[in-house]
Amino acid sequence: MVCLSNGLLLASEILGPGFGGERIRYVISRDDGRTWTDHFEYHNPGRPIVGRACPRTVELDEQNIGVVFYDISPDQQGGPGLFFLRIPIAKLADEE
Repeated sequence: MVCLSNGLLLASEILGPGFGGERIRYVISRDDGRTWTDHFEYHNPGRPIVGRACPRTVELDEQNIGVVFYDISPDQQGGPGLFFLRIPIAKLADEE
């Protein structure tokens, strides 16, 4: 879980069956953790994720967060690896 400077709280959630799930998203609170009704999906490969993904998120600056996770499926384009996504915070604010 991470608290952003704009007050959003983000918690990563891995959904789906199996050891690593099938997609990763944030569950978002806009009211200091009282409710967690908004979601933002950031990794959905359309197949089971191999490994636990272990996402970690940091606020890079006022406009962006960064999330690092792994997916060790040999079937994905480029093969297994560690991945980093830069996500504009505005995209989280737009999700309803």
